[in-house]
Amino acid sequence: TIVARTLINEIERLDSTFILVLDDYHLIRNTSIHMFMSEVLNHSPATMHLVIISRNEPPLPLPLLRARDKVNEIRGTDLRFSTSETQQFLQQVLSRPVDTDLSSVLEQKTEGWVTGLRLAVLSSQAHEDLSCASIDLHGDNPLVAEYVAVEVITRQPFWIQQCLLASAVLNRFCASLCEAVFSEIGDAASARGS
Repeated sequence: TIVARTLINEIERLDSTFILVLDDYHLIRNTSIHMFMSEVLNHSPATMHLVIISRNEPPLPLPLLRARDKVNEIRGTDLRFSTSETQQFLQQVLSRPVDTDLSSVLEQKTEGWVTGLRLAVLSSQAHEDLSCASIDLHGDNPLVAEYVAVEVITRQPFWIQQCLLASAVLNRFCASLCEAVFSEIGDAASARGS
């Protein structure tokens, strides 16, 4: 609390406004950091605009901030491209006209996710074709698989990575099979000390 108040007082002395961006906030597990940030947000200096980027709702006093009209939230649906935005994006990236049917199919397949759109364009450039029939954004697409491996799987805790690896070889699974497979992982992790 003392550190938070000292920081707040120092920020209050600044003459100009600034934006502080905290990316990947969902990775923070330390509750004292959340308490520190809550204190800063409760007494937020007028010169500071805080941007928190997180994949899930952070454990901060958001209801209070909403009630005080001190927070603007941008959710996944706000970031989703519409069909016309998808078409505009594709035309800009490809430097050529793109028909509405293709834009609509891509918007539906990627759910307006700009990274998915970019992967579709990269994949089509590798095959020199971007048409409704050529769009492949499944896990067997090397670009999609690489993205998921780097951006999703490697960021998971060790035990989740092990569960994903163990269940990847199963053609089908049910609760009892997963329980048996995952209990082996839990035993190995306990023996390893993780």
